[in-house]
Amino acid sequence: MTSTSVCWSSPATSSGQCSSCTLEALSRARFLISCYPAGTSTGANAEESDGASSHNDFIAKNRIALKEAKETRFRLRVCRRCDFLDTSFDPLVQESDELVRILGKIVSSAVRNRRNRRERASDKNNNHEREP
Repeated sequence: MTSTSVCWSSPATSSGQCSSCTLEALSRARFLISCYPAGTSTGANAEESDGASSHNDFIAKNRIALKEAKETRFRLRVCRRCDFLDTSFDPLVQESDELVRILGKIVSSAVRNRRNRRERASDKNNNHEREP
């Protein structure tokens, strides 16, 4: 592989490039850095769902958190399989999978509860119509 861009950690050679930086190293760094926004967005949306203005808002915010968690899990798995991350990151990959499962359960339970509420309200309205 050939060297590319300027390195921030080592002095540049006469060509303006660090001899220790390669295209592969920069690709790794870019991919790892791309995990950051999705990972932090997951937490932010989950936190926002606690203060949701309605049940539908709660579901929407948790769905966004779930999507972001899935993206983070995907990126971590790719980084791990490409050996961008070593085995010391396996617990983090496992934790991201657990987080996806937790958020998935929160969303599915909230949707089920919303459906049950609507059915009960519908039944209540139908019963009032039948009474003389």
